[in-house]
Amino acid sequence: MRETKAPKLAPQYAPTGFCRCPVPQGEAWVSTDGAKPRTTWGISSSARPDAPVLGGWLGNSLGAGLAEFRMSKADYYETHAAEFVAATVAADMSALRHRFLSALPPSQTGSVRILDAGSGSGRDARAFREAGFAVSAFDASAAMVTATRAYAGVPTRRMRFEDFDWEHRFEGIWACASLLHVARQDLLPAIARLARHLVPGGVLYLSFKSGTQTRIKDGRRFTDITSDDLGPPDIWETRDCRPDSGAEIWVNALVKC
Repeated sequence: MRETKAPKLAPQYAPTGFCRCPVPQGEAWVSTDGAKPRTTWGISSSARPDAPVLGGWLGNSLGAGLAEFRMSKADYYETHAAEFVAATVAADMSALRHRFLSALPPSQTGSVRILDAGSGSGRDARAFREAGFAVSAFDASAAMVTATRAYAGVPTRRMRFEDFDWEHRFEGIWACASLLHVARQDLLPAIARLARHLVPGGVLYLSFKSGTQTRIKDGRRFTDITSDDLGPPDIWETRDCRPDSGAEIWVNALVKC
């Protein structure tokens, strides 16, 4: 891919440490933070001139995934709801939540608004609500919507990432272990859709299982990502905090738009 120079975006819209380069398929973002130059794909919104831009993301490794796989991940959660909730609702995610909350901007309109994107058992939505934030949530699974409403006590909608839309923006969007079910070729549009619903300076958290494959396990698609696939500077790896999954490594990222 040929790179061309372009001026940096305004700080509130450009991810720290990246500059924008137009390419035929959209835009690329090139690291300017002193590290070895690396070009990765980015997406920007053409819907509104004030929409935040998401860049430095998910590089050339994002090609076609298991396009022939058509089973919705929601099917698994409908039939294994009780088992999944029991395995995840008590997982200690407090350190990750603290890192996310510490990065949120103040609200200009009242309460700081957080969206739990792919809320599962409602574990994190409940923690955010109890910390005093205005929390909304969504999940593709009807069973998980029911679980979130019951456990977290927050407004929760049934919705897929591929169809995501909301009537207002958020200071923070928390996509913990949820985007990993989106097909590899659909990840960039899904992430860009979330980013367009952040206020300027808003923060998006997301996590994936560490790896290079798109794979099927228990009827669910997993799109694995490595830290090298992600461009933003705030990336770190953690071990799975569930007792029976401690060997698994997760790639975490915070993006400020």
